[in-house]
Amino acid sequence: MNTSVNLKHLIETHNLNTLELSRRTGIGQPVIYRIISGETDNPKIATVCALADYFGISVNQLIGETPLPNSKNEIAKLFEIPLYDQDHISNWPNLSSKIKENIEKVPSDLTPSPNLYALRSSDESMEPLFPKDTILILDGDKKPQNHSYIVVKLKSGKDILFRQLIVDDDLQYLKPLNPDSDKYKMKLFNPKADKCLGTLIQAKMDY
Repeated sequence: MNTSVNLKHLIETHNLNTLELSRRTGIGQPVIYRIISGETDNPKIATVCALADYFGISVNQLIGETPLPNSKNEIAKLFEIPLYDQDHISNWPNLSSKIKENIEKVPSDLTPSPNLYALRSSDESMEPLFPKDTILILDGDKKPQNHSYIVVKLKSGKDILFRQLIVDDDLQYLKPLNPDSDKYKMKLFNPKADKCLGTLIQAKMDY
């Protein structure tokens, strides 16, 4: 019962409804409704993890084994980061205010920064660590280091790539992680010609 009470409280605190929470988490609206109404008193662990992750609390807090944060401000500590698509990123950060106002947002418990944004991984090139549709939260101001995960736009093409940066003496490479695919190849990265659009600081999965 504590799960249903806590989830209802969190939804009200964040000024959400079950439809909006479903859209933001990928959890079916009927599933959320059954938890709130008490019909489901033992939801799947993947569902509980996704809900706790969205609200920035622990699973134990959501199910009532430990208390929720004491104040509304503590509960509502999340701020929203714009979730751009590939076309938006091609022009980032020079986007119109109209696009920025109407873009989908994702919650984050990171320290607010004007150059944080989110992007969904668009293919299987970084599996198994980053499956397709993983939400990548990136910092456009953070300078990448060897083995950083970065989003880049190569001068030689229009595609936006998410890759691991490998630095080898004077050369830099973009490495895909998928060991089972010949489709994705290591590429040279020229920081003077190619554009790094952001360095990964957090990844989130929908369940």
